[in-house]
Amino acid sequence: MIRAHLDEERAIKAERSTEVKKKEAEEREQKANYYNFCLFDKSIEKVSNTIVEPPGIFRGRGEHPSAGLLKTRIVPEWVCINIG
Repeated sequence: MIRAHLDEERAIKAERSTEVKKKEAEEREQKANYYNFCLFDKSIEKVSNTIVEPPGIFRGRGEHPSAGLLKTRIVPEWVCINIG
C-alpha cells in the first residue's frame, strides 16, 4: 500500500515538464539564498550550516555509544547563531 503510493508519487514527479522543474529549482535556490547569506558589517557573508537534521533513530558510524537512540526535534528556542 505505502510502496504503491510512493511509486505513484515518484512517477508523477518524473512526468513534470521542464518549465515546472526549472520553476521549482529557482524557488529552492531563492529560499536557499535567503537562509544561507546574511548582511554583516555592510557586507554579505555566507552562513556555513543552516540545516538541522530531522528527528529519528541515530545510527552513528562504527561503535558510537549513542547508536540506536532517538534524536529529538530541535525547536527554535534551542538554536543559537554565532556569527561573531
